[in-house]
Amino acid sequence: MKIALLINYDGTAYNGWQRQSNGIGIQEIIEDALKTVTGEDINLRAAGRTDAGVHAEGQVADFTTNSTIPADRFKYPLNNNLPADIRILESKEVDEDFSARFDAKEKHYRYTIYLGEVLPSTIGRYAALYDRKINLELIKAAASAMEGTHDFKAFEGPYAQMATSVRTVNDIIITQDGNYLYFDIYGEAFLKNMIRIMVGTILKINEGRMDIMELMKLFQMPDRTKAGITMPANGLTMVEVFYDNLKFDRLDY
Repeated sequence: MKIALLINYDGTAYNGWQRQSNGIGIQEIIEDALKTVTGEDINLRAAGRTDAGVHAEGQVADFTTNSTIPADRFKYPLNNNLPADIRILESKEVDEDFSARFDAKEKHYRYTIYLGEVLPSTIGRYAALYDRKINLELIKAAASAMEGTHDFKAFEGPYAQMATSVRTVNDIIITQDGNYLYFDIYGEAFLKNMIRIMVGTILKINEGRMDIMELMKLFQMPDRTKAGITMPANGLTMVEVFYDNLKFDRLDY
């Protein structure tokens, strides 16, 4: 049977989602737990590969198993064999042709910024510090200019291996709650580091070091050196992945 997992993790201690030779990936940790639970060598396929230090509230992955454990009970033995910073929130059986990666219709990421001079220790893992004054209307206007289908080559991190850098950003919602500034970004797929560079570019515009016309030119004449910085990974969280053929109850969230 094929099973989909809803996965929550703090990415601080890991080199991203993917299993790799030069560090520990979250995929490796969960696959090792699956091996312990089922006795099988299992290949876990995720909706997206989060980078080192990036978190997830609702990552989705699928695997195939011959285990007799009921599909909706997998979270219990898995969580008993996983570190506390990786949790399986839910598990359920899916059709054999389901793909966590290719069936994903939209992904929701959130970038969190703490506005102030000092980043409190209690939130340091999950937010980036920004100590400049903000023009919220300008930030929203810059974010709006990034919506739609564009060539995001100027917003792509190094060593990317994607066939095309054209992506569609469906929506960017900017909200401020006290000292917190949230960037909620929705799209089908994103390039390596793309969201973190988008946020860095919006903040560059906020500081008056770039304007929205210059931003729009980057879609026509990509130049990574003219976009903003790559914001720290700790501020980014994969919030949710949306499917037509899968819905989790998220009762444990």
